[in-house]
Amino acid sequence: MATLALETLQLVEQPIQVEQFRLGSLANPEDVREATQIIADGGIVAAQWRRSVIGLFMRADSQEAIASALAIKGDPDTNRPFSSMMFHEDLSPFIDLDLVHPELRKQVTQPSKWQRRIGSLVHVAYPLLPEANKAIPASIRSSGGDYDVIYNIDPTGNPEMSGLISSVNEAGVGFMAVTALGPHGGKEYQRIRYAVDHLRPFGEQVLLLLFHPHPVRNDVGGSLTIIDSVNARVIRDGHVPRKVIEGILEVSLDSKETKEAFYNQADFSRLINLGIEGPELATAVLEFINQPELIPVA
Repeated sequence: MATLALETLQLVEQPIQVEQFRLGSLANPEDVREATQIIADGGIVAAQWRRSVIGLFMRADSQEAIASALAIKGDPDTNRPFSSMMFHEDLSPFIDLDLVHPELRKQVTQPSKWQRRIGSLVHVAYPLLPEANKAIPASIRSSGGDYDVIYNIDPTGNPEMSGLISSVNEAGVGFMAVTALGPHGGKEYQRIRYAVDHLRPFGEQVLLLLFHPHPVRNDVGGSLTIIDSVNARVIRDGHVPRKVIEGILEVSLDSKETKEAFYNQADFSRLINLGIEGPELATAVLEFINQPELIPVA
């Protein structure tokens, strides 16, 4: 396949040579259409989240794609569930609201407002209704003991990623499985070149890697903070600190058993001191993270 020129990445390292698969852009409608077709047909697309984490995207009901993604990651656990990437308004009918923590329940029941708080900022584990098992593929369901759980990332707040998810949904794929790309047991890749090196041996399984065209702060990276909506606790810290997430959600979160973030966190003290909360703070955080004057991580 043809290789896309990489000048738009403004690389500060040596040029990347790609032979087995093609590099495209989340801002290019033709590339998004190609990615949509690959996913709809049961294939895998690699894509760069705005904060530079690179992930593997596939339809959740494709057992072949799920198995290939696990092999690409070097994960020996063939039953390991993936996360999903859905707009909350599409996921909300499957959530068991009776199990959601009381301080979060009212927000979760208002999809449009909830999306403004968590979109592109918080990775949320939700309890599923028993009947949801008939609709939601097993690849994106985890066991919560007495109930199943889905770990979802809402792309609201990231226009380019939202465009990809909307395109895939319109193609008839309701449930997308996603997983961060990186060595098994190690940190997720932040840089395109590391993803390229990792994917080279798998060029027949991953035909397209979409980079994010917009610059981001180079002191903000790594995965999102993960919260458990049943117990209102932080499962793993991410590139937005817990204190900021609490301000966005206007809820105190349990952090006694929180796993540390994989990468160092930027200084968000200026935002914390603004005295704003809720969706207003979420908007300010997104603006802070996506400051265009800083060099993109390539």
